[in-house]
Amino acid sequence: MNRQADSGVFQSLEKPVRYISNHWNFALPVFCVLILFAIRVTGPSNLLDNEQERPASYVMDILLNGNWLCQFDYNGDVMSKPPLFSWIAAAASMWTTPGEAALYAPCLVASLIIVIGMMRAGVWLGNPLVGVVASMTWLFSPFGFKHLALARTDALFAALVFVSSLLVYRAMREGRGWISAWLVITLAVLTKGPLAVPLALFGLLAFVVRGTPPVVNVPWRHIVVGVGLMLGIAAGWFLIAYLEVGRPLVDTMIFRELVGHAVKETDGRFGEGFIKAPLYLFSRTFPWSLPAVAGLFLVLRRPRSAETPRLLSFLCWSVLGGLAVLSLGTHQRSDLVLPLVPAFLLVGGWLLVRWMGHGLGPIKMTVAALVLLAGFAVYDRTVFAADQVVAESTRTRALATAARNKLPAGVDVYPVDTRYALLFHLRRLQKPISFPEAAARLRGEEPVVITVSNARQLYRRLGGRMDGIHILAAGPVADDRMIYIVSNQPPDS
Repeated sequence: MNRQADSGVFQSLEKPVRYISNHWNFALPVFCVLILFAIRVTGPSNLLDNEQERPASYVMDILLNGNWLCQFDYNGDVMSKPPLFSWIAAAASMWTTPGEAALYAPCLVASLIIVIGMMRAGVWLGNPLVGVVASMTWLFSPFGFKHLALARTDALFAALVFVSSLLVYRAMREGRGWISAWLVITLAVLTKGPLAVPLALFGLLAFVVRGTPPVVNVPWRHIVVGVGLMLGIAAGWFLIAYLEVGRPLVDTMIFRELVGHAVKETDGRFGEGFIKAPLYLFSRTFPWSLPAVAGLFLVLRRPRSAETPRLLSFLCWSVLGGLAVLSLGTHQRSDLVLPLVPAFLLVGGWLLVRWMGHGLGPIKMTVAALVLLAGFAVYDRTVFAADQVVAESTRTRALATAARNKLPAGVDVYPVDTRYALLFHLRRLQKPISFPEAAARLRGEEPVVITVSNARQLYRRLGGRMDGIHILAAGPVADDRMIYIVSNQPPDS
């Protein structure tokens, strides 16, 4: 494509498009977030999937043991990520009722932050419809639907990185707001670690490439204050947590998670990320990744063009810089590219509006949203529910719900060979014990509840006698596996 053709493409993309009322701009994406969240939390459970049980145990550690500063999982191991996700989920559990809905509250917050940030970015790009379209592509993408209810830090981290990058852009354009930007970066660091800093700042490369200064006077004093606040809050929390926990915190959070995932060869080979990370970004946002890639190509073909909005260049370089850093690590999984997705889809939303702006009126957009909501509801109750892990998670939740009111008041619940998801739904947090210890506790005088799958093994350890042992609940969680909840006390009436 030559320079004259490039100019023609951009001119064709600048056709006037219909603006939509601000109330509708805000209402439709927020409405879709709330409905999709309701569909997920009232539908089948997938707590056993994607390593969600460990974050769930962190939340329960706060609720039961008051460990707000530093949490421990169901095995007694120190947390592997900073605590902001757990803090939000625990606060939601205290405000409502402990369970999956409260556990996924940070995901709801993250999705709302992302769609509102996208809508604000659309206004900065000169057309609010860009934000609406980008928000809808986020929600109705594989990534968006998955992370609307997933007990992991990825969605909250992505939302905070995205908003902090927008605040950095505003600060560079207006010369103010640096302290706010660094405070949001601090929250991102408290969610998943210091990778938030470069991911939030990579968009600044756009100002270098364009060769134009963002503002006349950069307020270095405000920048220094913001950086100081971030270091003081994030490093201050880590220091206090270290004084309480000691070396295990450093070994887990720094050496195993931060350094280990970057260079450990058992997680993969160096260089694989340069293929995997772009493929993850493209496939997990398909089909919306098609206009996003096209938009990236158009912007990067003419980085200095006056017809290209500065924010668009900022978003493109945020994506490219983030991909470069994330590709360097040996540890690769699809969710790691999530912080790049909002900016990536905003570029795609901008191009979709330029191509189809006159066909995206409020009535058509609303009808399309309702159709997609209905489709995702059907998918959630059929295809998603039929997954083997999801079915087991749902049955585990149902069993715990049936047994919860039968548990003797104040009695500890110890798992033997069952997953922690069962104890989470029973609102307990005890470490697993062995079959001999379970049998000894059941024969002891102290009231106790045991969850077990291999009932024959426990029966043998009990000497083939069940006198004084009460089955509080039992049920199949998989085609070939039962779970039994037993106690040396009768069911609580």
